[in-house]
Order: sequence, then structure tokens, then C-alpha cells
Amino acid sequence: MYFFGVFNRKFFGKISIFWVNCIFEVLEIRIIEKHGHVLGYLLNPMTIGCWTISNLSSLINLFVSLILYYFNKDYLFISIFTICLTIQLNPYYLLLLAPLILHFNQRKFSLIFIFGLSSIVFFCLNLYLEENWKDMFRNTFGFFLTVPDLTPNVGIFWYFFTQVFDHYRSLFLCVFQLNTILYVVPLTVLLRNNLNLLFSILLIVVALFSPYPSYAETALYLPVLAAFIDLHKYLRQSLVTGCTILATFILSPIMWSMWVHIGSGNANFFFAIVWVFAIAQIFIAADLISSFLRVELVEDNGGEEEIEKRFEGIKLLNICPFTLSL
Repeated sequence: MYFFGVFNRKFFGKISIFWVNCIFEVLEIRIIEKHGHVLGYLLNPMTIGCWTISNLSSLINLFVSLILYYFNKDYLFISIFTICLTIQLNPYYLLLLAPLILHFNQRKFSLIFIFGLSSIVFFCLNLYLEENWKDMFRNTFGFFLTVPDLTPNVGIFWYFFTQVFDHYRSLFLCVFQLNTILYVVPLTVLLRNNLNLLFSILLIVVALFSPYPSYAETALYLPVLAAFIDLHKYLRQSLVTGCTILATFILSPIMWSMWVHIGSGNANFFFAIVWVFAIAQIFIAADLISSFLRVELVEDNGGEEEIEKRFEGIKLLNICPFTLSL
């Protein structure tokens, strides 16, 4: 995979535009092009940042968008082959197998065969490039599982593991890694009737709980949320979470500069912004799931006004971490 480093910024820019087009095409909302939504998304600083730094984030986003595209087109082989390729670059995208397994439920044998064969092919290719299987594992999957590099990022791993004692590191490493997998089964059971929403929520889980996230993961799932038009009117915290993400996006480079360059702050300045960014993403996922449950209640029982009154009586659904009142 080392040859990816020779590509220039123009190449990654074209990749970014391509995966954005894949997302909008598969979600069948190309009609909004005339309103400028697509242009506005392409001018999103998160999207631009994905390709200006010339790293692999645009390529990973391309692969994930292709998984979503061919998953909706009902192409089993390309979907599974692409997810195996994506896992080589970021193992946490293995979570996306859940909606694929449900969607291709009638072709389980083919799914298992293609996934196993593709994984073996990529494993042998990595082994051929690295020659030593221990070094290969340490530099690929082991790097994500053991988290040896604690360079600050927009995730929650780095700060915690710089503070924890070494003899507790293995324990908390297992806890953090299991925490990522923990949500797959309940989310799959809950959202089994809306696999695109399940796919989107799992993208948020990857953006939240992977050890080396960036704004690229957030830039990937944000346009997908525009497709769930039926859920938009039930969202409770959309304004708050949107403004919070915008504020953290602006403040994070400021806090980084105060900590690293100017020296007038410390790691807590930057981590506080990272933590607020993570909380905002959690509330995006919670708000989407809550809206989905509301829609199901309305469809099953009817009487939208009566159901809304019942929900208003449940104060837990109105809790917002950025306000004092419930």
C-alpha cells in the first residue's frame, strides 16, 4: 500500500468528488443539485481537508461510499470485495458487515465465501509486501488494536492512554476496543428494517470510537444524513448539534495552536474541544435513532399528535448536554 504516497493533491481531489457523487447517486437525491447542496457540500472545509493533505482518507472514503453504492444496487461480490479492501486500511469498517449480512441474507454462503477468499487474497498480498507475517500484522491490524502511536487527534483514545498507568493499559485497551463492537448487535436488531440508517449509524460509531479518527470520517457520513428526509421533522437537537460541530471545527485549530505553538495552554484545551465534538456526534446518532422510533410509532399506531404528546412527557428525550434545563 506504500505506492499511494506518490499520488498528488489533484488525484485525491478527484477521488473526493467521485465518492461524493456515489453517495448522492445511491441515495437518489441528485435533484437537489440545482439548489446548490452538492456544491455546498464539496466546499465543506472537512471535505476539502480530506484531499489537500494528500493522505489515504479520501481513498478510504471512496471505498466506503462504493460499499454503500453497490450495497444498494444489490451487487454482492463488489460490496464484499470492497469492504475487505477497506478493512485493510481501517479494520473498524468491519462493523459495516452487519447491514450487508442482513441485506444479503438469502445468499449467506456466497457472502462467506467471497469475504473469506478476498480476505485471504489481501492477507497474502500484504504478506508478500512485508515478507515477515509478524511485522505485517504489527503494521496493519496490530497498529489499530494496540494503539502504539498517541499523537493527538480528534478521537478520545490518545488523551486517556497518555494518562493511564502502564500496568492498566492492557485492561483499558480491551475495554475501549470492546466498546466499539458492543453497539453492533443492539443497533442491528433495532434498525434491521432500515439498513441505510444502520449503515449511517455505524459510520458514526467508527468516527467516534476508532483510535485514529479524523474529520474525514465525519465528512463521509454528513451527506448521507440528508437522505433521511422522513426523519428530519422529528429531530430535536439538529440546530444545537450542528452549531456545536461548527464551533468545535473552528476552535480546534485555535486550541491546538495555543497548546503546541504558542504554549499558552495545555493538552486539556485541545481535548476539551475534542470531547465536545465527540458528544455532538453521539447526539446526532441518538437524535436519528429517536426520530426513527417516532416514525415507526406513527406508522404502526397512527395519531401523530397524540404520540408526540406522549413523547413530550418523557423528559429523558429532551435532555441536551448544552442546556441547563430539561
